[in-house]
Formats: sequence, C-alpha cells, structure tokens
Amino acid sequence: MEFYKTTESGFSGQKYYETYIEPMIGADDFKKLMKEFIDVAPRIRDDDTYDIFAHQYYLFAIGDGSDIEDYLKTMREVISMNGLMNMLRVDGHETLRVPPQKDKQQLFHDASTNFASAIRKGINLICIDITEWMSELKNPDLKRFLVFLEQNCTRAVVVFRIPYLDAESMNKVYETLSDVLTVRLVKFPPLSMDQLIEYAKTKLSKYDYETDDKGWELFRRRIIAEKNEGKFYEKMTVNKLVREMVYQKQCADVRRGVTENFISAEDMAGFVTDEEEREYTADELMDKLVGLSEIKEQIREIAQTIAYIKKEKTLESPCIHMRFSGNPGTGKTTVARILGKLLKENGVLSKGDFFEVTGRNLCGSYIGQTAPLTERICRDAYGSVLFIDEAYSLYSDGADSKDYGKEALVSLIGEMENHRSDFVVIMAGYSDEMKELMNGNPGLASRMPYNMEFPNYSREELTDIFFSMIPGSVEYSDAFAESVRDYFAAIDTDVIEQKEFSNARFVRNLFELTLSKAIVRKNAEGEDKLCLLPQDFELACSSRSVTQLMESEKRSIGFGFA
Repeated sequence: MEFYKTTESGFSGQKYYETYIEPMIGADDFKKLMKEFIDVAPRIRDDDTYDIFAHQYYLFAIGDGSDIEDYLKTMREVISMNGLMNMLRVDGHETLRVPPQKDKQQLFHDASTNFASAIRKGINLICIDITEWMSELKNPDLKRFLVFLEQNCTRAVVVFRIPYLDAESMNKVYETLSDVLTVRLVKFPPLSMDQLIEYAKTKLSKYDYETDDKGWELFRRRIIAEKNEGKFYEKMTVNKLVREMVYQKQCADVRRGVTENFISAEDMAGFVTDEEEREYTADELMDKLVGLSEIKEQIREIAQTIAYIKKEKTLESPCIHMRFSGNPGTGKTTVARILGKLLKENGVLSKGDFFEVTGRNLCGSYIGQTAPLTERICRDAYGSVLFIDEAYSLYSDGADSKDYGKEALVSLIGEMENHRSDFVVIMAGYSDEMKELMNGNPGLASRMPYNMEFPNYSREELTDIFFSMIPGSVEYSDAFAESVRDYFAAIDTDVIEQKEFSNARFVRNLFELTLSKAIVRKNAEGEDKLCLLPQDFELACSSRSVTQLMESEKRSIGFGFA
C-alpha cells in the first residue's frame, strides 16, 4: 500500500485544511466532511478498513456555476494525501462526470459502462450527475445501477450531483440512493451577496490587486445587473467579473503610462451602466419622465405616507407591495426602478436597489427547485425592490401537479409577509391578466394594497419620447423634426388604445433604426458630423424590422409613409 501524507506543498492534512479548506466561502457541509476525512484517516489506516471507506457515497446538492470541479479536486487531494484509498495515486486530479442519460432505458447500460471504463483508467474520484434522473427515482434500472456500484466500487470514491433543491426533494433523492448505498448528503446553499463579494475579494487578492469600498460597491451593482439579465452563474460569473475588472485596470494604466495595483472607481468607468442615473435624485428622475402625471403623483404620495408611518412607532408597519398594470412600454419598469431610489431617500428601504425578473424566472426546472430559487431571489432583494414582470404567468387555474408557478407564489407570499418592512415586491403585467392573478390568489391581493394603472402614451407623448432619446451630440434638421411629428400624429386612435401596442418600446426600436440609417448614410457620404435627416427616418419606418414588429403584434397599421 502506498499513500501520500503531505501535499505537493509539503502540508500535512491538518495544515492543508487550515490553509485551503477552512477559509472557503460558504460550503459548510463540505468543510465538515473534509475535516472528518482528515481526522478519521489514521484510524482507517490502522484498522485497514479501506473497503468501508470505499463504500461511502456522497450526494452533492449544488447549483450551476458553483465550482463543483474545485470541490472535487479538493476532495481528491484530501483523500490521496491521507491515504484513504488502498491504491496507487494517479497523477493529476482527473474526475469523470457521467453525463445525464436522454434515454432512460439506457441508464444502466451507459452509466455502468462509463463507470467501469473510468475504473480501468485508474480514475479514483467519479462524479455522476443524476439531475436528469430525479424524475426516474422509481426506475428499476436506477436501482440496478446502484447495486452495480455497491458490488464494484472498491477502488473509487463516488459523488452524485443534483441541483440545490428544497429539503423535501433533496431528501427524496437521498432516500432513494440510501435504499442501496451508504450516502452522505452534502449541501451547497447559494452564496449571499455578502459572500459573493467576499469570494471576489479572495480572487482579486490572488492577482495582487485591491480596491476600496467604492470599487466593491460598483462590483455589487454589476452583480445585480448580471442577475437582472438572467446570466448569473454564481462563482463562475464572479470569476469572470474579477478578470474583467483587472484587465480594465491594466488597460487604464497603459493609457496613463503608470503601473498600480490599486483599482479605483475611476479605473472601473463603464463597469456598470447606471452611473448617469446615480447623479440625480429620484424626484429629478421622475420629472425627466414623459407623461405619467397621475402615476408620479401616486408614487410620491405613497412614498411620503409610508415614510411617515415607519417613523411613527405607534402605527403598525405598512405593507408596501404593489401592482403595476398596463400595456408594454408604458413605463412600469422605469418607474419601479425610480421607486426603489425614492424609498431609499425617504428612509423606507435600507438599500434601494432594483432586481428584475419575469414570473417564470421564479420557477425551477425540476421538482423541488422552485422554492429555494424564489427564496434566493427574494433574499437578494431584501432592502430593495423586486420587480416581477409578466407576473400573471405564475397563475394557472388548472390542477397540474408540475405547475411550479403555484409553488413560487406560495414561497413569494411568505417572503412578502415576513419581510414586509424592508422589501418591496412589484408585480407587473397586462391589466386583465393581473386582475385574474389577484382574483385567483386572495392572499396575494391582500398583501399588495397599491395598484397603479399605466395608460398608453398619447401621440404627443410618443413624439416627446422619441426626441428625448436623441443624444445631445447628435443634430437633426427641422425637416426631420417635422417628419417625426407628422408620423406620430397620423397614428390611429384604435392603434394607440389597443392592448398589444408596445408604446415606448416601439419608439425606441424606431429611434435606433433611424440612428443606424443615419450613421450608414454619414459614412457613405463622408460627412464629419452626424445629423439626422428625413430620409433616415423614412427608411427606418419602412424597414423590414419595423414591418415585422407590427406583423408580430397582429396590428392593423393606420399610419406610416407611403
């Protein structure tokens, strides 16, 4: 028998734990398991009970982007350096992840074949992703595979992997595996915002760079932006942002001809995109909005009322969740973002950030995934505004047991009630669908006392919105302004009032096309300065993009250029 008492760095097991494992952010279950391995290793070696250790299995409940490969490498290092497997060490830290099986009938054959092949290669830590098998827990082939493992797993440690689910669902998988195997459930809860920042600090320090509180505030806001865009993958995304942060700093130093390892807020210019809004108060941002006079008045009254009630200790803490009803492009998202800032300035919210999801973003892909997902999204938004667009998509009046929308609503209502004093949920969507959602969920409606109806913009307001989008650096001719006004003035009333009209979204789409046409013309004519002309606008109006947009909304167009 041969085993390694120290790592390549010469550390003993205990020193390795103190240096590399104990400082890990989160992953408390994993850290306890590694400490247990190190502590029990001498007894296993003395008693020569390697077969007992080889028949221990592990169920990792961990989300995507959480660096499972790093945990597996650490686990293998601890096993190898403490001589916990009666085998020769294989160079490197190779692990095998058996892919999920699309054809459930091939589960036993493919998984057992892949496993046997890994053993022959000398791989002694094997991770089997059983995410796609969670709906097949009663499949006889799954039990056959577990029996196969128990009979053949004497030279490898096996880790099963599933997503992080609610406790009941994780326990169902655990109990299924435990019918045949000795299994330890190891949970990796999603990291909180503070933990993500702490993790980012450790990664930044490894590059020998540092920043201050202003820099980390920008980093935090960038994480929020990534989450709002639906592309956040925990540690993987944080690693990406840290690398981006360092590279941006290096480029800034090269331009200035300096070499510094401190990253200032100025070095991170452009790292977040909402810097301009930060320069204005909520009232100033509200005043910049076109139209919405009644909505603005309601918002200000609500903010002042809630602030007063919170200051008066004798009054019951108010429920401040809201409903925003109206058609697309009527300013619901923009107003919700400003509302968070306004409530922060009035002392109602502690942070005033803005988190945006759709109703279906709260729903998981597997049974048991929805509740922890909804709770994590809400936890991120404590002290801030959680804006749920298309909230009506959570409601179904059917009896489908796999309707995760109902599960999301149950979790959401609990969060709204338990954190009502420093957390605002705003549900938004079409007026009729929002009424149906509230009628079908009395408990939800009673927790959302404020309802605001966002009307479609008038022709004049649509025109003003278009001109407000033109940057100060871009000029336009009088003839161009006249063409724009004539165009919007010609919109039929039936078009403006219909449910599917996309309002400001349509205006933005039209403006961006106009700008694109003007830039192409400018470059072709070799002009030095960009000036918008009537032909730019007319080409945009007649472009396929605008035509297809109208067709997709099944709208009868009563306006435009011949």
